[in-house]
Amino acid sequence: MGLVQTIKFKYSEKAKAIELIKSFSSLYEVNKSDLLWTIYSEAFEPFKIEIGIEDYGFYTHRSGNYFKCFGELIEAISGQFGKIMIEDI
Repeated sequence: MGLVQTIKFKYSEKAKAIELIKSFSSLYEVNKSDLLWTIYSEAFEPFKIEIGIEDYGFYTHRSGNYFKCFGELIEAISGQFGKIMIEDI
Protein backbone atom coordinates (compact mmCIF):
# COMPACT_ATOMS: atom_id res chain seq x y z
CA MET A 1 0.00 0.00 0.00
CA GLY A 2 1.34 3.43 -0.88
CA LEU A 3 0.51 6.89 -2.09
CA VAL A 4 -0.12 7.78 -5.72
CA GLN A 5 0.36 11.32 -7.00
CA THR A 6 1.12 13.16 -10.19
CA ILE A 7 3.87 15.75 -10.28
CA LYS A 8 3.02 18.09 -13.12
CA PHE A 9 5.70 20.24 -14.73
CA LYS A 10 6.72 21.31 -18.22
CA TYR A 11 9.65 19.73 -19.95
CA SER A 12 10.68 19.85 -23.59
CA GLU A 13 12.82 16.72 -23.81
CA LYS A 14 12.05 13.35 -22.23
CA ALA A 15 15.79 12.74 -22.01
CA LYS A 16 16.11 15.58 -19.47
CA ALA A 17 13.43 13.99 -17.26
CA ILE A 18 15.24 10.65 -17.50
CA GLU A 19 18.58 12.26 -16.59
CA LEU A 20 16.97 13.85 -13.53
CA ILE A 21 15.82 10.42 -12.33
CA LYS A 22 19.21 8.86 -13.09
CA SER A 23 20.94 11.58 -11.07
CA PHE A 24 19.57 9.92 -7.91
CA SER A 25 21.79 6.87 -8.51
CA SER A 26 24.62 8.54 -6.59
CA LEU A 27 22.46 8.44 -3.44
CA TYR A 28 20.02 5.55 -3.93
CA GLU A 29 19.40 2.50 -6.11
CA VAL A 30 17.79 3.42 -9.46
CA ASN A 31 16.33 0.83 -11.84
CA LYS A 32 14.20 0.89 -14.97
CA SER A 33 11.56 -1.66 -15.90
CA ASP A 34 9.48 -1.66 -19.08
CA LEU A 35 7.26 1.24 -17.97
CA LEU A 36 8.59 2.61 -14.70
CA TRP A 37 11.72 3.97 -13.11
CA THR A 38 12.27 3.00 -9.48
CA ILE A 39 14.30 4.86 -6.89
CA TYR A 40 14.69 2.78 -3.75
CA SER A 41 16.75 1.86 -0.74
CA GLU A 42 16.76 -1.37 1.23
CA ALA A 43 19.08 0.07 3.88
CA PHE A 44 18.22 1.29 7.39
CA GLU A 45 14.97 3.05 6.38
CA PRO A 46 13.71 1.19 3.28
CA PHE A 47 11.50 2.91 0.71
CA LYS A 48 10.48 2.74 -2.93
CA ILE A 49 9.38 5.48 -5.33
CA GLU A 50 8.11 4.31 -8.72
CA ILE A 51 8.01 6.93 -11.46
CA GLY A 52 6.27 6.89 -14.81
CA ILE A 53 7.28 9.63 -17.25
CA GLU A 54 4.15 11.14 -18.77
CA ASP A 55 3.42 14.09 -21.08
CA TYR A 56 2.48 16.19 -18.04
CA GLY A 57 5.48 15.19 -15.87
CA PHE A 58 5.72 12.23 -13.47
CA TYR A 59 3.19 9.68 -12.22
CA THR A 60 4.49 8.49 -8.85
CA HIS A 61 3.74 5.68 -6.43
CA ARG A 62 5.67 5.53 -3.20
CA SER A 63 5.88 3.45 -0.05
CA GLY A 64 8.07 3.00 3.00
CA ASN A 65 10.16 5.78 4.52
CA TYR A 66 10.34 7.82 1.30
CA PHE A 67 10.11 11.32 2.85
CA LYS A 68 13.74 12.43 2.44
CA CYS A 69 14.11 11.12 -1.11
CA PHE A 70 10.71 12.46 -2.21
CA GLY A 71 11.64 15.90 -0.89
CA GLU A 72 14.90 15.72 -2.81
CA LEU A 73 12.98 14.69 -5.93
CA ILE A 74 10.60 17.65 -5.61
CA GLU A 75 13.54 20.04 -5.13
CA ALA A 76 15.36 18.57 -8.15
CA ILE A 77 12.29 18.85 -10.40
CA SER A 78 11.48 22.43 -9.42
CA GLY A 79 15.15 23.38 -9.62
CA GLN A 80 15.48 22.07 -13.16
CA PHE A 81 12.01 22.60 -14.63
CA GLY A 82 10.51 25.42 -12.55
CA LYS A 83 6.92 25.48 -11.34
CA ILE A 84 5.36 22.16 -10.35
CA MET A 85 1.92 21.01 -9.22
CA ILE A 86 1.36 17.89 -7.13
CA GLU A 87 -2.03 16.15 -7.17
CA ASP A 88 -3.28 13.13 -5.21
CA ILE A 89 -4.87 10.38 -7.26
